[in-house]
Amino acid sequence: MKKLSYIFSFFLLCTIAVRAQQITATSTAEDCVNFINQMAQTGNASAKKHDFIRSASFTGGTFVETQDWKYSINKETFSNINWADFEKVSIIKPKAVDEDIMVFFSFKTNQVTRESFGIDKETNLVKDRENEIGKDLYFNISSSEEGKIKDLEIAANRLKQIVIAKGNLFKTAVITSSKIKNIEGKPSFQETTNYINAFLKDGKSNDLFCNLVKYKSRSATVGEHINGHVYLISSYVWDVNKSYSTSSEAKSYKIDLSNVEEIKIVTGEGFRGGCLQVGLWFVEKGKSATPVMHLPLWNTAFDSFNASQYKEEKIYKAFEHLRKLCGAPDPISF
Repeated sequence: MKKLSYIFSFFLLCTIAVRAQQITATSTAEDCVNFINQMAQTGNASAKKHDFIRSASFTGGTFVETQDWKYSINKETFSNINWADFEKVSIIKPKAVDEDIMVFFSFKTNQVTRESFGIDKETNLVKDRENEIGKDLYFNISSSEEGKIKDLEIAANRLKQIVIAKGNLFKTAVITSSKIKNIEGKPSFQETTNYINAFLKDGKSNDLFCNLVKYKSRSATVGEHINGHVYLISSYVWDVNKSYSTSSEAKSYKIDLSNVEEIKIVTGEGFRGGCLQVGLWFVEKGKSATPVMHLPLWNTAFDSFNASQYKEEKIYKAFEHLRKLCGAPDPISF
């Protein structure tokens, strides 16, 4: 028992020694990075107050903070950090003793890339993505560590000296998980998906009844997945109620829009003098060439159906534009 007590005391002293390690004008790059990383991991007051799990990691060229909530995960990443351009450290003090200090590492030019987004745990779809380039890297530290603000500035200035003298030792490439490329002068990904989802949510085409064939209870949405791809998730119930055929079948589809080479207009069953259901078939590269009603959208008179008119619909054009933003291929032509 006495031996265990000595061992415990030894590790306790080692831990205190690490935390008490002084950052100086001659510290190594590794020591400076480890110190900043250690400080970044102390900013957990908000996590305790609002009941989520926070993790933070600083590697020299990047900083990543993750907040794990009950229904979602929020992630914020700073990359392209060039310490040769470092200017100063500043802080925002908390209004209450149980809140954290926000620390800013400011650089002379706009070069720090910040990306943030949330991930819905149920669907794995990304929401509220933000991308910006600015002059600051920032994160929270515990208010109990206020006495080490000066050490953070010493560490940052030491990294600046080392990078100027030896070149950049850290990976500074812009980190992004998204495969989306906005097109200048055209609606952005966010604007396009907002329009599509609002259209799909308004209920106008959730139930299409025609010729004893029903496309009902349709539910559909588009969104970015955690893997950076963009998906259309669509489901509906297909009902047939005829004298010779009665059936009900649930349909569900998950379409990777980055793999869609063409969007075609398709129809359900119909007959002259009657009506016809019309929808979209998202033709995926390498998949079956058999037409599929992925997304039922309209009812029309059978005798007046004209596929080309539906390609002029705003929702069709929005899906075509979204396909291009996702880097989807065009159909093979010779």
